[in-house]
Amino acid sequence: MPRSAYILVLEDDSAIGAMVADILGEEGYTVHAVPDAASARTALKVRFPALLLCDLHLPGTSGLALANEARAAGYDGPIILMTGDATAISRLDLTAVTVWLRKPFELSELLSCVATYIRPSSGDAS
Repeated sequence: MPRSAYILVLEDDSAIGAMVADILGEEGYTVHAVPDAASARTALKVRFPALLLCDLHLPGTSGLALANEARAAGYDGPIILMTGDATAISRLDLTAVTVWLRKPFELSELLSCVATYIRPSSGDAS
């Protein structure tokens, strides 16, 4: 498993964002957690992550819109969309997303999902 790989977490709920960042950090990943799409856009301009983990519902936009923006900007890494809204997922075009993770999730589900989709060589160069 590619420890120290860079993961960008976009979660507007600060408690969830901090929990996810802490868990992934304890597993050896380099994690940058941001609370909104504007911060995520800025982070993506600086460095593409090995994996993008984002919430579906965000103030003013959606994680899916951000995923589409990231793809348009050239990001080809895995994108995990987190949501508790399975009804919305069934109505959306998820082409830009690698997989979605249902909230609330078990820690083991999060870690397994990240380990499955993270790529060893991506996101490690500054």
